[in-house]
This record gives sequence, structure tokens and C-alpha cells, in this order.
Amino acid sequence: MAMKNGRLLAALTLATIAAVAGSNRAAVAGAPAMARASIALGEDDTLIFKDGKVVTGKIVKEDASSIKFKGTIGGIEFEAEYQKSDILEIKRGKVDPKGEKPKTTEAKPTEAPKTDAQASKDDAAPADGGVKYYTMELSGRFGWDISQTPIRDCLNEATKNGADYVIVVMNNDWSMGPKELGLERSPEEAAFDELFRAEDMDDIFSRDLNNFAKPPKVVFWVKRAMGGAAFLPMVCPTMYFSSDGKLGGIGNLTTMFGGTGDEVVRQKQYSLRLKHAEGIANTGGYAIELVRAMAIPEFVLTVAYPSGEPVYYERMPEGPGEFLLTDDGKEGNADSAKALESGEANDVLTLTAKLALDLRVSKGTVDDLDQLKFELGLSRSGVEIKSRSKQIMEGWAKGLEQGMRDLRRLRGEVDSIQVGGDYNQRAKARGQRKQLLQRMQSILKKYGEVFGEERRLQMDSQLQREIDLLDHDQTLDYQQNKKRK
Repeated sequence: MAMKNGRLLAALTLATIAAVAGSNRAAVAGAPAMARASIALGEDDTLIFKDGKVVTGKIVKEDASSIKFKGTIGGIEFEAEYQKSDILEIKRGKVDPKGEKPKTTEAKPTEAPKTDAQASKDDAAPADGGVKYYTMELSGRFGWDISQTPIRDCLNEATKNGADYVIVVMNNDWSMGPKELGLERSPEEAAFDELFRAEDMDDIFSRDLNNFAKPPKVVFWVKRAMGGAAFLPMVCPTMYFSSDGKLGGIGNLTTMFGGTGDEVVRQKQYSLRLKHAEGIANTGGYAIELVRAMAIPEFVLTVAYPSGEPVYYERMPEGPGEFLLTDDGKEGNADSAKALESGEANDVLTLTAKLALDLRVSKGTVDDLDQLKFELGLSRSGVEIKSRSKQIMEGWAKGLEQGMRDLRRLRGEVDSIQVGGDYNQRAKARGQRKQLLQRMQSILKKYGEVFGEERRLQMDSQLQREIDLLDHDQTLDYQQNKKRK
């Protein structure tokens, strides 16, 4: 009977509870506006729950972790037991003989051992009564404004604040690329070569987060994921698209090395990079055929749905229930300029919202955060973590731009310092050059990831060679000068 009445209580709306309680009790000032309850002083206790529910009656029994409660609603008696971890506030209706106001206490978290059922419940809903989510937007130029350091800083903030979900809005600027990296391009150009920069960032989502006891679930919301940015959402199994969302722009794998050089060497390079890309798809649980269709213009891919789920065939369609995704791009199959402009090209695969949904890559199509929260079940229980992600991303981008300007300026200053004159003048010039080179090394250490690890190491090695040469020349000069004296 107690369980039945407990369910009945949960089903009643807050307005109904207030109306029933208000019919025979005096209102108490100071109760929360959305969860106001009436208490008859000296008779009733009130429990205010973290989900907004309010019950009025008498505390029958209480211990460190729970409260046994008895009351009446609409003439129906109920008796239920509640966990203190679910209660925001306890208003005790007992009146002091001197006429003092009822005491108000806050429910304290229990430290008593939890049952398996209670532990499972606590895992599902954080102690503050809602599922916490953190939002970050990856916008700007991939590999430049979008880089592993600001991503890692954002995710550290999310996990520090106990995020259950991290919503990543993927919206990179595909029409631009940093001049410093030689990535200026038109929107039609492909960029499979950004794969390894993407891997640096993918590792944060797929590996680094697993170091936490309770890693948050990462959800990608794709508005624009083109070039290397296309690899980021694919490392996570939960992806949504906006209505005009696109994911692709990596269809130059077999042309990125040109047509010169040893064919065997080129094939090995293609195979190596393709395996890396397929590994990303495997991590997120996506079909590797999709990566091949996105990356290789010569790859033919057809899809069918014999049992409702997509099945892929590496050939042209052979029946009415099969649909061509990409052809071989040769001769009459080559995409026209009109097809490229309209987005109907099929030499390589670019995922749109509809296609991603059809291929089970996308979980759904949403056009604002409220829709996405609804799809994730966060519209009512979600608690948004105040995010500094915008400041983090913008701070990184501004610092990076300044760092690159400083690198160019320092390089010019180093080259302008001539080592000449007497011994003291030569020693001073070498010292000045060395200081400037070391400052360049510091900037490269902080922002050098944008060049990729291999190129960053090459640049740092070159700076170190210049420093070592200055030290070597200064040692010889000192020895010779000493001999002359």
C-alpha cells in the first residue's frame, strides 16, 4: 500500500499538491516560489526535493541516510521512505514551547554504505538532481584555431565540473587556412593530409578522457566538419547533424602525392594513411567503407537496406533496392562543375544531414541546442555547466596569432645582428642572437603543435643547431682571445 501511494504521490502535479495542502493549512512564507508548500506549525514537516517535488506530513523515522515519511493527499494516506541524497531541504514543523519558528535544516549527504540499487541511481543522476552537460564549439580554421591544447583545456574544465555530457559543436571554417602552414585553399579543395593533426585531437576524446573514473559522454553536433575536421566526430559514436550540416572534404588521398616518383612508395603512403583513417572510424563504430568512399575518388560504393540497416557493396548498383553513393570518377563518371556547385557530386562521399541519417551515421537532425538537449533527454533534467570554452578557444587563437607574429619578428632580429668587431662586441652579438633564438624556442614549445609534430621537431632542431653553433664559436673565440693575451 505504501509503494502504491508513493507512486500516486509522484504522479500528482506540484499544483495539485499545493491545492490540497492549502485547503486546510496555513501558507508558510519563504518557501521557494515554484515549490511552495503549506505547513501547519506544530503539526507538519515538509520535504523539498531536488527535482522540485514537495511532500507535507510527518517524519516517522530518520537515520543518517533516509527518512520514513507519512502523510495524506486528497484523503489518501501514504507512507514512504526517501533517501536524503534526493532531498534539497527539510522544513521541520515542530514548534518550540517558547514560540520560536520551526527549525529548517538542509539534508546532508550520507556517508553510509550504498546498496547496489542506490549506487546505480546515483550514477544515473548527479547529486544536484540533474545530468550535467558542458558545451564547446570548435570553430575557425582546423589545425590552427582548432587544436589540441584548447580542446584539452576545455575538456579538463568539463571533467573538473563533473560533466556527464560534453556537447561539441563542430563548425570549422573550410574556406580559409593559415598562411604560415601553406593551407590557403578554396572550399572545393580536399585535405586528407590533415589526418595526423586530427589524430592528435582525436586521442583526447578517445583516450585521454578514459583516464577519468567517470568519463563524460561526448556528443558531436556537426554543422560543418570539412577537411581534417571530418575525422574528429568520427571518433565518437554519438553524432547529430544540423539541417545544412556537412562532413567530408578529404577526397584527395590518391592525388595528394602527385603522379611522380616511385609508384610502390606512393601506394605504401596511401595504405598507411588509409589505415589510420579507418582506425578512427573503427573507434567510433562507423563503417570503414564510408571512409574509403570519402577519401578515394576511384572507390565505388553502393548501399542497400535488405533488413532495414545499411549494407555496403564495392560496385555499381545491380537492383532497384540499391543506391549509388560514389562512382569511380573516371571519364563519363567525373563530376561536373555544376554537380560540385550544387553538392550533388559523387566522385567522393560528402555526408549531408539526410545521407548521414540514412546511413546511420547521424542519430538525428537538430537545428538548435534545445532540440539537441531534447534528443539527449536533457531538456528537463539537464544542468548546464557554466563554460569558459569560448574564452579558452578565443584566447588560444589570439595567443597563436601573436606568437606567429613574434616568431617572424624574432627571426628578422636574429638575422639582422652581425657578429663582428672586437672580442667583447662579438661575444655580445652572439649572446643577443642566442637569447632571441631561445625566445623563439619558447614560442614554438607553446604553439608549435599547429605545425604538426614532425615539422615542429625539425624547426626546434634547427633553432638548437644555431644556438649550439653560437656556443661553439664563442668557446673558440674565447680560447683564441686568451692565447693572444
